[in-house]
Amino acid sequence: MYKLKLKEMKILILNSILYTPKKSIIERRKSINDTMIYNFANSFVQQGHEVTLIASNNFRPEFIDIYPFKIIFLKSNFPKIFLPSVLPLHIKLLSYLSKNRKYYDLIISSEIFSFNSLFASFIAPQKTIIWHELGQHNNKFHQIPSKIWYNIVARIFMSNTLIVPRSLIALNFLKQFGLKLAKNHIDHGVNMQNFIPISNKKKQFIVAACLIQRKRIDTIIDKFNKFLNKYKLYDYKLIIAGDGPCKKQLQEQILKLDIQNNVLLMGMLSHNVLGKFISESCGMLCNSEMDLNMISIGESLSVGTPVLTNTVPYSHEWIKLRKLGIAKDEWDEDDIFSLIQNNDEYVHNALNYGKSLTNDAVAKQFISVYNQFIKKQN
Repeated sequence: MYKLKLKEMKILILNSILYTPKKSIIERRKSINDTMIYNFANSFVQQGHEVTLIASNNFRPEFIDIYPFKIIFLKSNFPKIFLPSVLPLHIKLLSYLSKNRKYYDLIISSEIFSFNSLFASFIAPQKTIIWHELGQHNNKFHQIPSKIWYNIVARIFMSNTLIVPRSLIALNFLKQFGLKLAKNHIDHGVNMQNFIPISNKKKQFIVAACLIQRKRIDTIIDKFNKFLNKYKLYDYKLIIAGDGPCKKQLQEQILKLDIQNNVLLMGMLSHNVLGKFISESCGMLCNSEMDLNMISIGESLSVGTPVLTNTVPYSHEWIKLRKLGIAKDEWDEDDIFSLIQNNDEYVHNALNYGKSLTNDAVAKQFISVYNQFIKKQN
């Protein structure tokens, strides 16, 4: 039905929320060049495709750069109701899609529970991929809107649209709704410009996160302190990269435990410096209370750095499956030691798996999946 060129495809990406707001108020950034979706879009450009990104005007940066692709910032209607939730509403998107659906070869939209995905599925279902992250119902209003959307709206209006999950957990969640699912999930990509894979690791661990309560960095410090005291490996360090409201609390905790020579709060780091710390570390530590697909985990694995995490991040499934580190709830100092003991194996596995996590590899996976979808329709 649709004849796609092997090169120079015209791709439209619908991703209203360019970054996760820390509060209910969306703080405008100076630049969006370091966001996941920016690098995702740019990866298609680097492969010779023409890309347009549509985002919410609420996420327009303070300074508009010269971008390698077209960005359209649409007004968000009824923002008090729909922002900063997963449901930003752009009424003008309907007319834009209607006028331009023949122009684009491929439309990629984020999340099933989204007006963007609904509009694209209604107007151009056979050209649309929905890249879906959530592995459970949205909790707002006791999950009632989410359950109505998946069980009724999605079944009726998205039945002819291809859904590509971002994790095994998302894939298993979606199986109950009778939608067209890709066989394999496609995870977030990593911009390898700032990350260099290496196999020779230093005696250090890394935590890369905002210093907020739900990241439970205080528990990681406690576990690392127990590791130092039990195994007497005082030459190991814990690097904590990030900033946030819990900084003072963590500083006091480190001083109280008298481990300021081993635990270093580095604050916010540039991507180049952060990439170097992650590449050199023998493991990334995570003990978050609430996260989905953590970009920092993908960044870590892409440079061959294994991960020790609880089972909150969706990526814990393939960490277990491919032996890329350790994924278990209530991990402790013994697991930190085990990560060291088996580091060579984990690093080797992570280096191999990390090749599939680059933005370039993710873009190629999308083109491949979509071409297979088109062939099945013809």
